[in-house]
Amino acid sequence: MSSERRRVARAFKSRGLSVQSSALDACLNVLARERSSAAAYNDALCAIVDEVKERMVHGGKRGGRSGGGGGGGGVVTPRLLEEVVAQLSRTDADVTEEAVQLLDAFRTPRLVYDPMRRRFELMREGRGGGGSLYGEAGDKVEMYAQRYELVRQRVLRQDVFQPKLAAGRGRDAGREGGGETSHALTPVESLLGRGGTRYLLGMIVQVEEGRYYLEDHTGQVPLDLSSATLLTDGFVTEGGIVLVEGEAIDGMLHVRHVVVLVGTDLYERGSDLAASLVLRRVRRVQARAIKSYRQARTLRRERDRSSIDIAASSPQQPMFVTLELGELNINEGLGTKEREHCRSSSHVSSARGARSVRCKAVAREATWGVTTAIQARWLTLSSFVNTCARTGIVCARSPIVENRADAIQAIGVQNSDIFDSIGSISELEKLREQEARHGDGMFVVLSDVHLDSPAVLDRIERMLAGYADFAPLPVFVFMGNFSSRPLVDGAKAMTGCFEDLANVVSKFPNVADEGRFVFVPGPNDPGISGVLPRGPIPKCFTSALRSRVKHVVFASNPCRMRFFSKEIVFFRDDLVGKMRRHCLLEPREDESDEDFEGDNGNEGGKAIMIGGRQRLPRHVVKTVLDQGHLSPLPLSTSPVFWRHDHALRLYPFPDALIVGDQVDPYYENYEECDAINPGPFSNGYKFVAYHPVGEVQKATSTSDVDFCEIE
Repeated sequence: MSSERRRVARAFKSRGLSVQSSALDACLNVLARERSSAAAYNDALCAIVDEVKERMVHGGKRGGRSGGGGGGGGVVTPRLLEEVVAQLSRTDADVTEEAVQLLDAFRTPRLVYDPMRRRFELMREGRGGGGSLYGEAGDKVEMYAQRYELVRQRVLRQDVFQPKLAAGRGRDAGREGGGETSHALTPVESLLGRGGTRYLLGMIVQVEEGRYYLEDHTGQVPLDLSSATLLTDGFVTEGGIVLVEGEAIDGMLHVRHVVVLVGTDLYERGSDLAASLVLRRVRRVQARAIKSYRQARTLRRERDRSSIDIAASSPQQPMFVTLELGELNINEGLGTKEREHCRSSSHVSSARGARSVRCKAVAREATWGVTTAIQARWLTLSSFVNTCARTGIVCARSPIVENRADAIQAIGVQNSDIFDSIGSISELEKLREQEARHGDGMFVVLSDVHLDSPAVLDRIERMLAGYADFAPLPVFVFMGNFSSRPLVDGAKAMTGCFEDLANVVSKFPNVADEGRFVFVPGPNDPGISGVLPRGPIPKCFTSALRSRVKHVVFASNPCRMRFFSKEIVFFRDDLVGKMRRHCLLEPREDESDEDFEGDNGNEGGKAIMIGGRQRLPRHVVKTVLDQGHLSPLPLSTSPVFWRHDHALRLYPFPDALIVGDQVDPYYENYEECDAINPGPFSNGYKFVAYHPVGEVQKATSTSDVDFCEIE
């Protein structure tokens, strides 16, 4: 026994670790299970030592969550050894069970941005549900300040709002980017005494009844929206943060264009900002064309047969380059009307000092394998901006919206870990690996489940019967309202509703024992209603269901769930109705919805609506995601607990936003965020089966959404 003890101690010492006597005894007890095979014994010992060493190395970076049991100077303690053995002994069922984590709104950490130091901080102290629910006056100020600063830092990090260096960086730099225009955000306090068009970022507020102001961190200015044009999809409402282009005259800001911060496809009409965005893209395309031209010239010198025809001239007479489709697609990102305009455009004189590049279709074959498929039309790229500006159409890819990956890169992995489960990039990669192997989970989501209706209970029973044989069982998410009418008959009626549901679930013993149920309250459910975020349904109404269903959680509204590395937000509110009632400008209407649905894929987003039009839901989804907030409305319309406003924020974007609204079911993918509405279950018995991890390709995975209906 002493020789075995020395052997284990030497194994730890060879990795630079010293083990306490009690920890060594515990390790020997674990290894005693593997004495039947020498190979298994050695594998178990090496696995334990390697995992302990890894935790020692990464323990400081992970805030002490995993390495907290280790002593100083590489000393292995019994606590650390216990954590390592538990980690290595986990089964597939344990991994799947630990993959799901629920976060209550009142326990959500607060992401704070410091504009002075330009850094983020995730604050957990004092936010664990303790203290007063109602904040002080300072909490209201901080609420609005953080809403504004989180959007402002996102805008200022974009190239179009970055100051350009006065000195060029060489001939190539001047050619590719020297002509770009840099736009600056003007603070409200700087409008005094300044004329001309300015760009301002601020929140729309109503200081006087019927009179709206634009407010930022420096002041307020009255708004004249009579001639304003909405350039993007989305709703402009009081309490929303917008980017406006206008001119201050006699103390009034006369708005020309309004951008609801800021969509995937930015269609601006006659805007200098849009022209600069398009020009940036044109110059990038020109750089690619010049590079291709140089490569083709080298190949032409080596071969007699060539498909590249070059004619260089002065800036007043454009240079012509023939390109293949693989190098340049002139129609990329353009709508139907813009494509037709490109096809019919003749040559227009280029912008002053800009080099022009023309594309022409090539029908001849090339021995070196160039495939050509560009339409036989001539187009001067650098003059395309001026041409579209005169016709009133300019299209650009917006640079302001950030998807989840880009936002996490700017914030940092630790500052975006609101679940306190991913402390480093290595842990995130491990979760993604487990996600690829075990991520076959499913979320079945129902909204407006009226438990006082016998027909609803019958459909729930039939639904549970269909999922009873699934392995693993899905997570069932029920959203309110749980009664077809407000609570008027006292607590007894609502208590009876949950007793009836308990009777239905109890008919399936495996579902009652192993199934997970999450209940998100609606606007008319019992509790403190009318103010967001709202707490769970009180226990006095749900005691019968809690006693008969093993894994049931009554969550807040909204609430967040983690599935491996995916973040899912559940929210029950009538967003479409609220936005329509309080919009200040009529939402923009596109001439073609098919461009939004299919042509752009994940870049522009794809929208599917079951049984109705998708325009209004698309505006709502885009508004809440661009604003980074679930309720970008005035407090008089949508009251919010000042101290817990951060629980409603959507920055960075979640992987999925599931909203229980009273409109028809819809699905949209906006900047890699799945926006889903299952529709009211009480009207048509429709629900959604959501798979956060669907098809896995290399390091990425796609989700699956199934809209279901019970007849």
